[in-house]
Amino acid sequence: SVDVTSKYDITYITGKLEINKIDISIRSESASKNYDGTPLTKEGASLVKGTLLDEDIITTTASSSITNPGVIDNLFSATIYDAHGIDVTNNYKIEYLHGKLEVNKIEITISSHSDSKEYDGLPLENHNHSIEKGNLMPGDYIEVAMKNSIIYPGEIGNEFTAIIYNSEHVDVSKYYDI
Repeated sequence: SVDVTSKYDITYITGKLEINKIDISIRSESASKNYDGTPLTKEGASLVKGTLLDEDIITTTASSSITNPGVIDNLFSATIYDAHGIDVTNNYKIEYLHGKLEVNKIEITISSHSDSKEYDGLPLENHNHSIEKGNLMPGDYIEVAMKNSIIYPGEIGNEFTAIIYNSEHVDVSKYYDI
């Protein structure tokens, strides 16, 4: 066979070989608790879409923390390793879905006390109160300001406002659902 390539004007059009990353979605865990002054974190995440190759495994590290009442996304990072411990994360297109971390306010019910007396021309006030439901955090205390007094025969509500302070006398009412 004789090479006759030189007798031809050949135009080469190069095709492409492409390997696409594997699409997967990973969701971090969610968690909630009532406010207790300590941070809430939650490790862990789950593969919710797609599949990993053979013996690949996902490791995750959570990076979110919440202490005060509220809700945040549970952010995290993921690394994928093959059976030999080699980082193969770059073989995957990862969609990060975030669970939620929620710290709830402490539910507390405060009631004013009732009182009565016969008319004597002097005002009737009752500054006493009690906690009917829930508990204060250690060191927290309530200051109550009564709004009403009554002089003449009749009946009114013993309305009040309450502010909850911590041991440093900082208003922490926002941590309570009063």
